Amino acid sequence: MGRQGTSKEDVIVRQIPLLGIASLLFLAPSSALATSATYTVNMSGAQEVGGGDPDGTATGTITLDDASGLISWSFVYANIAAPTAMHIHGPAAPAGVNANVFIGLGVVTSGGAGTLIDSFVHGNLAEITQILNSPTTFYVNIHNGPFGGGAVRGQVPEPATALFLGAGLAGLGVASRRARRRDS
Repeated sequence: MGRQGTSKEDVIVRQIPLLGIASLLFLAPSSALATSATYTVNMSGAQEVGGGDPDGTATGTITLDDASGLISWSFVYANIAAPTAMHIHGPAAPAGVNANVFIGLGVVTSGGAGTLIDSFVHGNLAEITQILNSPTTFYVNIHNGPFGGGAVRGQVPEPATALFLGAGLAGLGVASRRARRRDS
């Protein structure tokens, strides 16, 4: 027969799922709350609609903050001609669909050859919030002379922090269930 009690351990185990739900509500993107997220974007010529540079690649991160308007990025690119432009395109641009330029990022870099590293404050916070609320409907691409329509492209994924949070909450749920089974 399982033990019924209100020891500190029992109370803590019962509160773990509630803490997880509260964390999700606190961290969920919302236009009412300030949000910042970092996305890892992997670009290739093959992802460009109509084809980009066949062996071109770029990888890095882009961070968006809808409270300050700060957009910062750090990309490393290879096997493409010198970049002439970089943009965030969208919305409503899933993989395989082109969209208009949403936010221009430029190609100034503080990192040297083969990098695009910079940041700026974007004046339209609503546009940043729109990306944060629906990141997978946007993509980043780098343009150059030979590939004016885009040398490399990569979809903006869900932020990595959400994936880690989800995995952590799933683990807490399993631990809570095991503790309840053990006690019953």
